[in-house]
Amino acid sequence: MPKYIMGIPTDRWGAFLTRNFKLPTPVTRAIIGKLMFVAVGNQERYGVPKPPHPIWREHACVSQDLLPYVGHGWITIKPNVRKLRGSEATFDDGSVEPFDAIVMATGYRTSFPFLDPSVFEVRDNEVALYRRILPPDRPGLYFAGLVQPIGPTIPLVEIQARWLAAVLAGDIALPERAAMQAEIAEHRRKLEKRYVNSARYTLEVDFREYSRQLRADMAAASSRPSIAPISRPQASTTPPRERRQTP
Repeated sequence: MPKYIMGIPTDRWGAFLTRNFKLPTPVTRAIIGKLMFVAVGNQERYGVPKPPHPIWREHACVSQDLLPYVGHGWITIKPNVRKLRGSEATFDDGSVEPFDAIVMATGYRTSFPFLDPSVFEVRDNEVALYRRILPPDRPGLYFAGLVQPIGPTIPLVEIQARWLAAVLAGDIALPERAAMQAEIAEHRRKLEKRYVNSARYTLEVDFREYSRQLRADMAAASSRPSIAPISRPQASTTPPRERRQTP
């Protein structure tokens, strides 16, 4: 995916289409996909194999230089590494190549080592959180920013913070546990439909869709009377009894 299309940053094309024509994200991405093809053509002609699934099922590699470099032979695309032995790498196609250096681009692993696994644990990079914020079985435990959005992150975390403040103030009434579990399951189904089956995409959210969800909750809360806020135990103000000393 090129960084620029017709001299304009590719992400600005997406913002232009969504903001001015109110198009949903899948439609916007389909249009950008067509513009990309006009800009660079068929990537297989450069020597870059096409994935076995449609565009956007995985994160695109954004680069203005990759395709020309591959076309010139300066970069060679290889399949997955099957085995490493000394300075040689064996690939899935059976080829063996010597290398001076290998860069392991492993990404990140989501974990919370300061929490006991019995309290909360992330398995296969997947978290089960209602509205991507709170676990149904752990009242009082909340997560802000544990998302990987299509769009900006920090403004989305700010919306999460306002939603969470409304929950703590008693303005938003949380649904029953079964309803929370159903919302989590529905979010998983959408992810499975939108992305390939990989731990890399378990934290994905669409900024527009997700922010609308949170804002709708807050708007609904503002139209009804407030409920009792979530209370926390307070420190006792009763002075301690005097200790008796025994001889």
